[in-house]
Amino acid sequence: MKNIFWTILAVALSACSEPYRGFVLDGKIQGADNELLYLYYTDSLGVWSKDSVAVKEGKFSFRGGITEPTTASLCLGGGRMGMDDPNVTNFWIEPGAMKIALVKGDLKNYMLEGSATDKEAKELEQQKEPIMKELQPLIQAYYAEKDHEKAAEMRDGWEPYHERMGKID
Repeated sequence: MKNIFWTILAVALSACSEPYRGFVLDGKIQGADNELLYLYYTDSLGVWSKDSVAVKEGKFSFRGGITEPTTASLCLGGGRMGMDDPNVTNFWIEPGAMKIALVKGDLKNYMLEGSATDKEAKELEQQKEPIMKELQPLIQAYYAEKDHEKAAEMRDGWEPYHERMGKID
């Protein structure tokens, strides 16, 4: 019975000594003060998390539990989270300490230190950018087309561009 007790105690203590695999995101937002900033990400339990902090004199800090790189979104002021919202951005966070610099009204042009995954994702996007520029007129024509059948045919024409971008990934 003593051996079982000591075995259980040893297992419990070793579980407690496992290092915390979370993240710390410290940041600055030029032009923001006394505004709420929201962070959305999937935590280490697979739960979609929403956290918020008040930006004080342009500074903020988030902490959370993740075990691997995951996508995250920042939203200043709780906007509608649209892709075209200048106060919303998406990026990659990973376990460890990170620093981010942003400008109110231009969150998409952030500078992030401490996330190798985000750096790699940005490099891939830069490689895809020329293909996206070629595709842009087709996308604009698609959205301008009133005939749904023609629009569907136009969308099929995007496939070669998507294949080229897929080779980059």
